[in-house]
Amino acid sequence: MKQIKLILLTALLLYVHQISFGQELSKQVTDFIEVHDSIVVIKNVTLIDGTGGAVKYNQDILLRNKRIAAIGNVGDIKLPENVRIINATGKTVIPGLIMMHEHLFHAKPYFGT
Repeated sequence: MKQIKLILLTALLLYVHQISFGQELSKQVTDFIEVHDSIVVIKNVTLIDGTGGAVKYNQDILLRNKRIAAIGNVGDIKLPENVRIINATGKTVIPGLIMMHEHLFHAKPYFGT
């Protein structure tokens, strides 16, 4: 179950990143995207920002129109009334690493040794 939630969270971030900067997603990819709301908060995550700075714990990430609008300690960001809330307690987010290298499938059958 945790792995499924992590995959869905990753797919959400992929969707947000792709719409902001990338190409049109294929049907094979969009089948894995669960959240299509324009205002989303991912609550209570551990955040690794990729700058080499300290890991930040208990963070909220507000996404507005498919872009990161705010990041702050849990409860510090004023949330709109119509926000979709994703409880990500126990999860880690690393923005910007989407599709840098992944192995979600094999291009041809793998028969092992």
